[in-house]
Amino acid sequence: MSKKIGAFFTIIFALSLIFGAFAVDKYNEYVEYKKINEDRITQQEQTAFENQLGTKTFYYYNNLDNEQKQTYIMIYSMLENFTDSRRLEITKDDLNQIFMAVLYDNTQFFYVDIKYNYVDYETYIDFRPIYRFKREQAVQMSEKLNDKINAILKKAEAFTTDYEKELYFHDTICNVTVYDKETYGNLGDTAYSTLIDGKAICEGYSRAMQMLLDGSGINNYLVVGDGVNDEGAEPHMWNVVEIDGAKYHLDVTWDDTGNEERKGYLYFNVTDKFISQDHINIKPVANNCNQMSANYFVVNNLYVENFKSFANFVTPVANALKNGENVVEILFANEKAFSEAMTSMKNNNYSFFDFIGDAVRKSGKKLRKDEIEYYTVDGQYYLCLVFKEG
Repeated sequence: MSKKIGAFFTIIFALSLIFGAFAVDKYNEYVEYKKINEDRITQQEQTAFENQLGTKTFYYYNNLDNEQKQTYIMIYSMLENFTDSRRLEITKDDLNQIFMAVLYDNTQFFYVDIKYNYVDYETYIDFRPIYRFKREQAVQMSEKLNDKINAILKKAEAFTTDYEKELYFHDTICNVTVYDKETYGNLGDTAYSTLIDGKAICEGYSRAMQMLLDGSGINNYLVVGDGVNDEGAEPHMWNVVEIDGAKYHLDVTWDDTGNEERKGYLYFNVTDKFISQDHINIKPVANNCNQMSANYFVVNNLYVENFKSFANFVTPVANALKNGENVVEILFANEKAFSEAMTSMKNNNYSFFDFIGDAVRKSGKKLRKDEIEYYTVDGQYYLCLVFKEG
């Protein structure tokens, strides 16, 4: 009896060795299969993303190498589908670069935090994005934002040129948004807060502009650096926009004066040289913004290279008054032209107020001809005329 029992257990033990080995092999195959599917992009993901490539600029994606682009697509798919984690064969430095590339190109992922979690296993990283909202809430917010974007784009159809559309987007954002540092860390860095809540920091302004430009098919991308003001330098974000084949810097945040009655255009389509006067540590470094053709002041004949007389500005100023608020800005190309204009304004009062009167009459608006306010900006050859109701 004992032998039979012993034989019985011996058989069971032997069978367990056989099936145990089989189970381990199958488990290893499963792990390898899972690894492959997590590490590698699927054909479905590749096709879905390629269908998006023609819809907007994807500047940061296009500046990655082929291997990085594959990881970009995997992260893009994760964020689009609210995936909790994924195994990526990548270093932590590359992960940060590619993750930021995805966020910079894709403003629609406003529901994804700039911070993320990961576990570094040396040969691969377990990447875990942080979502600001549950999927259901994020979808509802996305629909609300898209409705707002589409309404603005619909109105922009009335304009025929990319410059006119860009200007309309610029003015719309300035009109509906106030700069509010209190929104930092609380959606103020998103297009949602900018266009839906009406409050944002620089990143929110820039991302809202990016979404509108993307929606109208105008090439653009986000730029980061430090903005320099009286308080020192602080992190800043703005846009680079391509108009008629040339690139320009566009800083909507700094054009929002904080005055509900008016907006500014000092940073509307400017060059690398101009922006670098008070924007430093700019990334990307090489933006090649070297033309002035689509600069606001050039387009509106309010850019002065050689000052002769304010009488030469009657028509441009009158047109500006017709088209906007009771504020007109004039930009001078150099210190000489600016100094001559300021000297003329202060020393030739009769001539200057003749110019004001002629511009007001030609505009057809009821404005005072005998009184005007003006101000300048330190470090800029810039004059702002503020007309008063008559």
